[in-house]
Amino acid sequence: TGGFEIRNYVESISAEGGGIVPLKYVITEVPPSYVQPFHSHTNVDEINLISAGEIYFIESDSLTESDVDAIREQGVLVRAGDAVVSQSGKRHTVANLSDKYARLIGTISAKNSVPEFKPDWKK
Repeated sequence: TGGFEIRNYVESISAEGGGIVPLKYVITEVPPSYVQPFHSHTNVDEINLISAGEIYFIESDSLTESDVDAIREQGVLVRAGDAVVSQSGKRHTVANLSDKYARLIGTISAKNSVPEFKPDWKK
């Protein structure tokens, strides 16, 4: 439901002496009445700082994006200044159930050193 997320990535962060640091920054504008698809990652952990608005963060192996009431009841409401951590392998989502945009500033870091950092997203 709702509009589309707007995502801006900062990628290809160079290491001193060459190579790529296995880290990306993502600034995400989450529209009102929007539930991001539930997903998990196998090789990355992510940390999101809420910089504006509020979202619900939830980890669940069974809920879907349409389970808005359950997301509201079982999720954790986080507001500007709060942060959430999503560990690799845990199915999770964020939901903006308010009437205003929310903004997340995230870091996505690879668990393993790799020549080319490709974050994974599994629905």
